[in-house]
Amino acid sequence: MPPMNSYPIPINERERLDELHRLDILDTPPDEFFDRLTRLAAKACDSPIALISLIDGDRQWFKSRVGLDAQQNPREEAFCAHTILGTEPLVVEDAATDPRFAANALVLSDPHIRFYAAAPLITTRGFAIGSLCVIDRRPRTLGADQIMTLQLLAVQVVQQLELRLAAENLRRQSQLLEKVQQTGQVGGWEIDLRTNGLTWTEETYRIHGVTRREYRPEVDTAIGFYTPETAPQIRQAVEAASAGNARFDLEAQIVRKDGVCRWVRAIGRFEAEAGGPGRVVGVIQDITERRLLENEIVMIAQREQTRIGLDLHDGLGQELTGISLMLCALLRKVPDAAVEFRDELTRVEGLLRDAIGTCRALAHGLSPTDRERGGLIGAVRILAQRVQTMSGVAIRLRPRGPEMLLDDTVADHLFRIIQEAISNAIKHGPATRIDVSIDFNAVRTLISVADDGRGGAAIGAEGMGLGIMRYRARLIGAAFSIEATAAGGTRVRCRRINPPREAAAHRTDRA
Repeated sequence: MPPMNSYPIPINERERLDELHRLDILDTPPDEFFDRLTRLAAKACDSPIALISLIDGDRQWFKSRVGLDAQQNPREEAFCAHTILGTEPLVVEDAATDPRFAANALVLSDPHIRFYAAAPLITTRGFAIGSLCVIDRRPRTLGADQIMTLQLLAVQVVQQLELRLAAENLRRQSQLLEKVQQTGQVGGWEIDLRTNGLTWTEETYRIHGVTRREYRPEVDTAIGFYTPETAPQIRQAVEAASAGNARFDLEAQIVRKDGVCRWVRAIGRFEAEAGGPGRVVGVIQDITERRLLENEIVMIAQREQTRIGLDLHDGLGQELTGISLMLCALLRKVPDAAVEFRDELTRVEGLLRDAIGTCRALAHGLSPTDRERGGLIGAVRILAQRVQTMSGVAIRLRPRGPEMLLDDTVADHLFRIIQEAISNAIKHGPATRIDVSIDFNAVRTLISVADDGRGGAAIGAEGMGLGIMRYRARLIGAAFSIEATAAGGTRVRCRRINPPREAAAHRTDRA
């Protein structure tokens, strides 16, 4: 038996202290829930003092107390240091006659403890971290019902401690998630398919430029944030996911409440739910900065291509032209008697003309839609003539409306999409006829490439060419689609809503 005024140490003391500190309860402010439990214990046991006591390394700290002013005391004075040695209640009917406590300072002086009863606080991991105890200044005992009540209240204390920890961990995780979402500009959303209710995280509200107070998310109105070109695609993707058929990952434009356009990436998938219709969960990320950077990279590449094209045309092309002129002058000086010499120089002059043509073609290929060369329509007309000559495939070009509203980057991407669509039609069709439609107006730009081949059946195979066309359309904010025609051919469409500045330029041009 240990000497009086000492306290025993549990064999799992280190792990027990780790468990106590994991709960993060020591030195926290008063809590009304714990105070209610303490008052209930005092009333049920008809005791003037009741405590929720937690045994730390060298002290006893009270989370809640009734009838006692002290917030803590040394562990060697703590009756509860003995309670945590077991799993059953500890009852001391008269501390003055108990060898463990007779010389204890709390018995010999204020608060003059004579009676003590406690139920240990045992966590779900099996560690006793303290006790719920009642104290009296006179010797007495407790009935069986009172001891059982004390035990039940102790269980409530432990449950509340662990719930409090879980709530605090959830709060911290939510704060961390919120910071991560803000940093990455990523929000979350969920559609409950039972009620069709839509839930947004805080960052999702920010991305859309609204607050919880002014906007209540609903599926239809949320889709309404997307531009007219992309809203049908988003709706179709959400409906497919709601049916449990597909996961979607789309990039599209939204128009915030303040009228600002932003690029977002929307991802969603179906989650089954036992006994219910399930839910669709997903994320939305603001990718405007990334899209702007991509566009800047493309524009830099476009400017570099144009520079190289000009260097070829104005540099190497002019030098080759100068050499050709010198060679023609030299041919005129060759005597008629030197026929063999003249024939060789003539062949060299022909090769030089071919080299000049190749140089000009390369220069034109690097900047095919240059306005001085006819813009997009002029570039497609040259392409159609060249392809028709080489392949024998009839290509009909049908332009409608003025082209001045397009900038060079947009025109070049549209040209490359048309070029790839024509190439695919000839390669995979094989097509005998291709119709290219280019339609401009103040609202939108629409291109369409339709063929009479048999490639429609293979549309589901996403090859590199199709992926490049989609990528180019995405870079200029256009909606891209490919479908089989009724006759079995393929139709490629690219539709772009003109930005206000381009539409204004178009209206000025029409005026």
